[in-house]
Amino acid sequence: MAGSDGNDDGGAAGSGSGATRFAILAGVGVVIAVAVWLVLGSGSVPGPGPADGPGQAANGLEMPAPIGREAVPPALRVKAPAQQIAENGRLRVTAAALREGDVLALGLAMPDVARGSDARAVKVADVSGRVIDVEGVAVDGAGSGLRIEIDPDWLEPGTYLIQVQTAEATPLPVRRYVLDVVRDAPAAE
Repeated sequence: MAGSDGNDDGGAAGSGSGATRFAILAGVGVVIAVAVWLVLGSGSVPGPGPADGPGQAANGLEMPAPIGREAVPPALRVKAPAQQIAENGRLRVTAAALREGDVLALGLAMPDVARGSDARAVKVADVSGRVIDVEGVAVDGAGSGLRIEIDPDWLEPGTYLIQVQTAEATPLPVRRYVLDVVRDAPAAE
């Protein structure tokens, strides 16, 4: 009987020590996983230092843009043109002003929710039915609207409707503006 008691205890002790080893290894694995998560996932990477620019970490790596802001490289930032059309507004330019520059750059005022961050499809139409498609690009800064460029050779004296396809989730997501190109003023005698 003494021999059978030794065999029974040896079997129980052997299976118990395997379970204990498994529990210890599982615990160590959990501790390592938590440590890795804390180091890599908790944002412990140093933020921008005083000598670093925005979006640049102390170690020279590119930092993601803060939530709610878009990362726009400086080379791609769009400046607002001098000539602006208010929301649902009208702008008058002279035909002589069109001959002076390469393109007619216009700023179209609209809220950020309508503008979105992607390029917008813009149609410019005159009263005779001629239509051109141009691209509206978001101007740098909140509430800055869009910038469009129109080839002055296409424009003649007359009235033009500018229609922008917006990013709004509405049944008719468009904004409209009016451009009047007027003949040159006669010279004063």
